[in-house]
Amino acid sequence: MGFYRTYVLPHLINFAMSNKDVAVRRAALIPKATGSVLEIGIGSGLNLPYYSSAVTHLRGVDSSAELLAMARPKIEGIALIRRPLMSAISAS
Repeated sequence: MGFYRTYVLPHLINFAMSNKDVAVRRAALIPKATGSVLEIGIGSGLNLPYYSSAVTHLRGVDSSAELLAMARPKIEGIALIRRPLMSAISAS
């Protein structure tokens, strides 16, 4: 792993995906998810706060261990979680 891929790129991706227009779209779409959900490319977990209690199981997959590390603290902040709700695995 290079410096850029490990320390710079994950933060750039998180910043780019945190934009207001994307957040509005998330707020409209993510709460519609129900049942068992597989989120491919979960990244830093920006979608996590938008899942409703209609989601009974959530698995998140991402190829970036650094982005998954950014997502892990957000998992604890979700009130609807029935442990274990999410399994985050890295393909790297």
